[in-house]
Amino acid sequence: MLINTHGKHPARTAAAGILAAAVLTLSAPSAAHADPATGSLSGTLTTADGAPMADVGVSVHTLAGPAAGAPARTDSAGHYRVADLPPGTYRVQFWVERNTSSSWHQWAHQATWPAQASRFTVTAGADLVVDETRFRTGSLSLTLQDAAGEPIDAFCADATGDNFVETGCTESGTLLLADLPADDYLIAAWTADATAFDLTTTAADQVNHFTLTAF
Repeated sequence: MLINTHGKHPARTAAAGILAAAVLTLSAPSAAHADPATGSLSGTLTTADGAPMADVGVSVHTLAGPAAGAPARTDSAGHYRVADLPPGTYRVQFWVERNTSSSWHQWAHQATWPAQASRFTVTAGADLVVDETRFRTGSLSLTLQDAAGEPIDAFCADATGDNFVETGCTESGTLLLADLPADDYLIAAWTADATAFDLTTTAADQVNHFTLTAF
């Protein structure tokens, strides 16, 4: 089992950074649209510091849940466009799937679940602009030691939050889990012969360091 050697429950520590206010821009419908029977959604995704975010998936969903239109990806400038949408009301999801155990999802405007997401009305022959800002993120730096206090160089760990998962492994003795939205996370670490203890902690707007001990 693993414990936090600092003796404090980090879930109660205040995050140094709070979620940045989302930037959501709705434009007046554009008359220039290829298909007068359908509409489109376009916009720009940026980090909390205003930098463009490239290669992020974008899906437009009906209020009933299913995706509408073909998914898009942001380009090098953070721009995206989802075309051929029947007129109606939608929610917009941004997502990255790095692998089966590493992903993040965000709904406009800065929501973690579809029920919390803003709704956008697409009209025929028009393009609706929805610009979004990524959650402010932080990092967790983890080290692992055995019951005798000796460092363990090779281990893996994951951080599971509200609709976010980040997993990594290290052989250097320190594992950095980066790009975590400021939130509470359940931390699990393991080696070939040690099973994880669940530790709840908070990713703030900088690197927080935690040492875990295996028994």
